[in-house]
Amino acid sequence: MSRPRAIWAIAAALTLTACSGTVPTSPDSSTHPNGSAKTSPSSAAKPKAGPLKTIKDPKVDLTDADGNKVGRHPDIDIVSLAAQAVGDQLYVDLQVAGDVPKTYSTTKAEVDYLVVVEADGSGKGDYWLKLTNNKPGTWVPELSDWVTTSAYEGADFPGVGKVSKTHVTFRVKLSSLGLAKHLRLSAITQRINHATGEVTAQDQAPAGELYAPTDKWLTMDLPSG
Repeated sequence: MSRPRAIWAIAAALTLTACSGTVPTSPDSSTHPNGSAKTSPSSAAKPKAGPLKTIKDPKVDLTDADGNKVGRHPDIDIVSLAAQAVGDQLYVDLQVAGDVPKTYSTTKAEVDYLVVVEADGSGKGDYWLKLTNNKPGTWVPELSDWVTTSAYEGADFPGVGKVSKTHVTFRVKLSSLGLAKHLRLSAITQRINHATGEVTAQDQAPAGELYAPTDKWLTMDLPSG
């Protein structure tokens, strides 16, 4: 494998107000002296939200690249993967068993949190949403678009990727995922020896062949309009 750099969890760790700060407030009305209703100019309809979807994963099931059981690394031990489309944004929450460090240098290990996205039944991973660490210890989001073979990292990432305790969360524009109407998602976490490139521990949800979509993947139909 090359080095790819829950339901309530999204509500708690990736709320619309916390991540985007652009969620419209409920319309409010005031009354003119003549008694007619006046709608605030700032009022707007809330974005249309699709259903919240989630899949769960057993704890303490980490392996190395050869499938051998390895020791505990709670910060990459996947507990659940959840996703929801709200308006023109996709929100994804990857929860792990232990807190993810706020900073973590690659001099200790490279750590990758990867969400693989299949669009419209293509049969492959069309897009990768990834959060990975760098030498200073910062977490850097990246979108890999395998349809156009483009990559958007750091400030070029079309949204937000961050860590908060046991949650790794993403918000990304649906237009960056080809405006697909049907998505399937899986999650992969890895701990990599930065000097040798060897995968020393990894987890995936659901279990199965890496990057090969199945009916066990998190499946969602996106709202129209």
